[in-house]
Amino acid sequence: MNQSMKSRLSWGGIKYSTDEFRGKMTVKNLDESGQVKDESFKLFASAYGIPSDWEGKTFNVEDKSFRIIGINPRRPKNPVNLTQINTGQTCKCSVNFLKAYMK
Repeated sequence: MNQSMKSRLSWGGIKYSTDEFRGKMTVKNLDESGQVKDESFKLFASAYGIPSDWEGKTFNVEDKSFRIIGINPRRPKNPVNLTQINTGQTCKCSVNFLKAYMK
């Protein structure tokens, strides 16, 4: 079986000296559209009472549009990750804030 996968490779935290170097390499699998495959949203969504199909959905707050991009359970007060569509800036919000605007 010959299977092709798309991946994104990134390096971070590189430290070096005269005789060695160290770094963190991260490889993430991409789906057919080139987006990172991340099943964690579906896993954590039910724990926070968020429908699993909200990932990728957009909503507006005043004159700004946001896209839901993930959940970080290590931030219990503001676990939802968002991207502001116009600027590409990432931000976070509470579950209650998200539910208020996703009616």
